[in-house]
Amino acid sequence: MTVAKTMALAALVLVSTPSYAQKVQDRLPSPDIVARDPRLPPKEFDKPFVGKGALIVIRVTWEQLPLFCSVAPKGRSTLGCTVRKDDDCLVYILRPSSLEAYQRYYPDYTYDLIFRHERGHCNGAQHDENGVWRK
Repeated sequence: MTVAKTMALAALVLVSTPSYAQKVQDRLPSPDIVARDPRLPPKEFDKPFVGKGALIVIRVTWEQLPLFCSVAPKGRSTLGCTVRKDDDCLVYILRPSSLEAYQRYYPDYTYDLIFRHERGHCNGAQHDENGVWRK
């Protein structure tokens, strides 16, 4: 390919890319329309910890988790829990090796998702035994 053809092709790509990108962008759903993951707390609770004390994350094994967390209803798994202690909020979450074993079967249960869920409890969010958040 000659230099002139290469430059013409590059110019064509540069000229056409923004319009194509705009057309693709126009077809994407608005971020406001995308459904919020129901495992996350309501938006008003999904924010940095607002308590007087500290939010303390403690990573535990499967065997240790029941020592701090209540057992989940049948058909659900407890991957973490929140315990208020004075002004502090203790968040117990499975340690990486235990969580990675669970993620082999349920890969969308990430540390970030579990942490945000539990932090929501630290900020006052509550849900029923079926996991439905109370407003």
